[in-house]
Amino acid sequence: MDARRPGGLFALFVDRPVLTAMVTATLFALGTLSFARLPLRFVPEGLTENRIRLFVPVGQDMAPREVEDKILEPLEELLRTIPGVRELRSEAGNGRAFASITLSEDMDPTLAAAEV
Repeated sequence: MDARRPGGLFALFVDRPVLTAMVTATLFALGTLSFARLPLRFVPEGLTENRIRLFVPVGQDMAPREVEDKILEPLEELLRTIPGVRELRSEAGNGRAFASITLSEDMDPTLAAAEV
């Protein structure tokens, strides 16, 4: 530290704007390079859930009984043909339908989702 100037390191960066700009640019470049090379995974292997959830919005204002008859029953028939389906639950509402598919443990969820 310089004894003649109060402030030490802070004064160094205030008095030398080119040095401040170069340090900032270097830190930004290193951060960008590190972030670009950092392998990130949103869901690590082994933590995937063996469940697929479907939400089917219905454009018309249909009663739950109509949604069940016209949408959920044919959808359930198609979803039961997927290999590895252990359990299938569905729910009908006003203008919407929900379905939840539980897969067997040996079934790959990404393959099953592609099949759905």
